Amino acid sequence: MSALLLPKGTIEAFDKKRRAFLWSGDDSCSGSSCLVAWDKVCTAREVGGLGIKNMHDQNCALLVKRLHHLHSTDSSWGRWIWQEHSGSALFCDNQLGPHWDSLSTLLPILQRLTRVQVGDGTRTSFWHDCWYGSSTFKDRFAPLFSHALNREATVAVFLSKPIEDQFAPRLSSTAETQLARLREMLQNFYLSNSTDLCPSRDAPGILRTKFIYSSTHMGLPLCKNWRFIWDNRAPPRVQFFAWLLAKDRLPTKANLHKKNIVPTAGCIVCNCADETATHLFLQCQFAQEFWRALRTSVVSNVQDLADLVAPCHLPVKHFQVFFLLCFWGLWNHRHDVVFRGLPNSRTRLVAKCIEDATLWAEHLSREDRPVVTNWKSLLSSSIRYD
Repeated sequence: MSALLLPKGTIEAFDKKRRAFLWSGDDSCSGSSCLVAWDKVCTAREVGGLGIKNMHDQNCALLVKRLHHLHSTDSSWGRWIWQEHSGSALFCDNQLGPHWDSLSTLLPILQRLTRVQVGDGTRTSFWHDCWYGSSTFKDRFAPLFSHALNREATVAVFLSKPIEDQFAPRLSSTAETQLARLREMLQNFYLSNSTDLCPSRDAPGILRTKFIYSSTHMGLPLCKNWRFIWDNRAPPRVQFFAWLLAKDRLPTKANLHKKNIVPTAGCIVCNCADETATHLFLQCQFAQEFWRALRTSVVSNVQDLADLVAPCHLPVKHFQVFFLLCFWGLWNHRHDVVFRGLPNSRTRLVAKCIEDATLWAEHLSREDRPVVTNWKSLLSSSIRYD
């Protein structure tokens, strides 16, 4: 992973095994068993994913960190590379082989995440590295860059010649203006005898793989439900269930009917509507009676779980776990009806919730466990309405 860029087929073979293990626990699984697209699964929890590493992005992040060693004063590997090859030709020489070609494709990532401290200028790209100000000259002077004769020149090479000789003749008016600006910026800039350094923007001199990996997913919109789902003390299995619930990807009859697995989509609990996640947990007559008995208000759609608030008669602390306890109980009650042929029973549902609450208390600190007593008291009081 940190030595070479893995072929696409190799990553697909690994992902096939990982995907099968996640959704079936086996070596292989059918597409119908995959409840969420794999590219969505491999995004951060904050943006709606499961937080599983994207192997290609992780591979690239490790290689970018390897590239950064070329600009580290304490890297023996970096020193060996520079001794073996001329600095300015390191990634321009076609004789270095396909491994170096694949590494060179990752240079834009390294250049985006670092800011070069120029010494002798032999290891710094004049146009592509961020070494003067907060952006690259390529981005700052795009029209002028289009006239550059050597777009891969290092700072040392560029400054060794008159600036006019670096560009094609007959510049556009915009390029002429930018050339004058560039000449003004460089007139008081001088090279030294020290080696170019390339500190990270994350922490001076340190480029962490985690920072590189996260940068590839920047710009994705935050998932409003992620804190409700993951920032709590519910068992991991239940958090995974809540993740599927918020995406309406549970194997409800409506979803199974879309895949032609079951002939109808009707809710077997109430026989009044299609069994979607929103219906089963929030709108089904049985579910609504359960929430009323708990004197608890709920949202109108499972995609709005983040809008749930703690009931006034329960402690605010860990209230998310209480809601997940109830959702989990409703889901298991549904299984009793569908797979065991049992009748609807709020008494059985409440008993299961109380049993699970006792077990889940072990996930809480000792000082927080009294909230579970409040939950069980509320659940027990709801049975008298049955």
